[in-house]
Amino acid sequence: MTAALLARLPHEFSVEYADLQGNAYTEVEVSATITGPDGRTTVAPAFWAGGRRWAVRYTPASPGRYTYRFSARGATAAAQDAARGAFEVVGVYDGPNPLYRHGPLRVSGNRRYLQHSDGAPFFWLADTWWYGATRRCTWPEPFQSLARLRAAQGFTVIQLVVGIPPEIPAWDPAAENEGGPPFLGDWSALNPAYFDYVDRRLQCLVEHGLAPCVVGGWGYHLEWLGEAALTRYWRYLAARYSAYPVIWCLCGESDLFLERDFPPSTARPSGGVPWERRLRRLTPRRLAAAGRRLRQLWASLKPARAERLQAHRAGWERVGAALAQANGNGHPVTVHPLPGVYSHEAVNNAPWLTLTGIQSGHSPHAAYAMVAALLAARTHTPRRPIINLEPWYEGILGRFWEADQRYAFWMCLLAGAAGHSYGAHGLWQMSTHADRFRAEWGRADWREAAQLPGAAHLGLAKRLLSAWRWWEIEPQPEAITPRWGPGHEDGPLLAIVGGRDRLAYLPAATATPEAGPAVVTIHGLPQGTAFAASWLNPRTGEEIVIAPRLHPVAGNWTAPPRPDAQDWLLVVVGTDASDWPDGPSAPSESPTGDTPR
Repeated sequence: MTAALLARLPHEFSVEYADLQGNAYTEVEVSATITGPDGRTTVAPAFWAGGRRWAVRYTPASPGRYTYRFSARGATAAAQDAARGAFEVVGVYDGPNPLYRHGPLRVSGNRRYLQHSDGAPFFWLADTWWYGATRRCTWPEPFQSLARLRAAQGFTVIQLVVGIPPEIPAWDPAAENEGGPPFLGDWSALNPAYFDYVDRRLQCLVEHGLAPCVVGGWGYHLEWLGEAALTRYWRYLAARYSAYPVIWCLCGESDLFLERDFPPSTARPSGGVPWERRLRRLTPRRLAAAGRRLRQLWASLKPARAERLQAHRAGWERVGAALAQANGNGHPVTVHPLPGVYSHEAVNNAPWLTLTGIQSGHSPHAAYAMVAALLAARTHTPRRPIINLEPWYEGILGRFWEADQRYAFWMCLLAGAAGHSYGAHGLWQMSTHADRFRAEWGRADWREAAQLPGAAHLGLAKRLLSAWRWWEIEPQPEAITPRWGPGHEDGPLLAIVGGRDRLAYLPAATATPEAGPAVVTIHGLPQGTAFAASWLNPRTGEEIVIAPRLHPVAGNWTAPPRPDAQDWLLVVVGTDASDWPDGPSAPSESPTGDTPR
């Protein structure tokens, strides 16, 4: 049967092998050889789709007639001869969806940011739905409404676990979706019905212009499944989803070991003691005693733990190498690390890792650590785009509301991040008031968490920053005083954007009611060049012009006090482009369709 479709859109075709013997997931290998209109061939792995059916998903690059032929070890000659077909690609997709219009994601030539295959820069603004593939957020509603909301706000990536999400036992019903659990009984029995519902969710995200960041599990799952089973699982995910514009995240919190808070995979969920009751038992005396025991245990185990960590990282490194080999369409690959660790450190700086990241975590002390880590990463080799994959979740532990979300976004981007990930407590685990799921982090309902203002503020931040050539941000922390630094986490941070414009973020804490708003001075402005300066409100987008034309003295310019004591952006733009040595930055189309400055 011939199907008609457009180039750049994924196409699925399948075959049934009734005579193949053995475990369809672990023992049967099926692939398809695809011949394009130019005569070139591609061999694509098939994935088991349930029963005796195997399917291939393929994204054609150009119009024309394509033929395919399946092959499977152990199939009869008659079955092999029948396992062939063709499809006609009648045109090229030219619609509004940037993930299809501009193509899959790649690392830029200077390895500082992500871009589409046609070169259009890609602004990573992610939301975190670790349990988004489960029936805690049911299909089709409210999943579709949540996707529409985030797309309308300007998000471009959704981080979600396909498989077993964090902080639950291996066989907890919380991992299930409408098709059941991802595995049946053990790691050699995959459940295709679960992945059918994952398909629907990922297709929905892509249709809304949201790139799925597929997380394959959590760090301690290496000990649950073992290296061979994890390798097999990632090859299955790659075969099933490589035709989509996805991002691969090997695992979450990759350095986590099994004994750290999590039961072995053979443990079944039980009622246990509610977390609220456990927390009430933690008196100061008990906490002090527990702390002494933990310090003694840590001292005795530290050498053994270092060796175990080395072996653990080597295991994930090998699993990642297998994913890289199966990574059709060359999608970006990253790892979600623990706080204090870079993604590349967690896999021994493996060459297959294309996108590195940090988790600044949920401590107030992260205000300094996140910026320092991103600035330091600019000296790492090999160079990779870097993103804060888990900053403060809005509302977690009753803290980190919209002002903290703005701080994390603007400070991370001006420190050189290639994008930013957001999270809201309640939404990451899809909790409800009725079940209070993972309530040890704070009570929340995900429907309310989805409406928290921080997400809208970050969507506005992305729109504001998209007016510049944000992919050419160069941090210049020393070019402003007062400035961000150790002990001065509330100090301003400045970056040069597009080679000439200055953009500084002034956190709210830099102003006190007694002293009034802090006055800042920008240094290193080219002499003899005129500038325009303005304040930009990161809460509303309002612009207040300071001076349409000003001339710095000796390369320095002191701004007047900002309009109020809240956070503000200070914008200084060159107005006479002919004075710049290399001329003005050439405008180009941004992923949002705006013309960057």
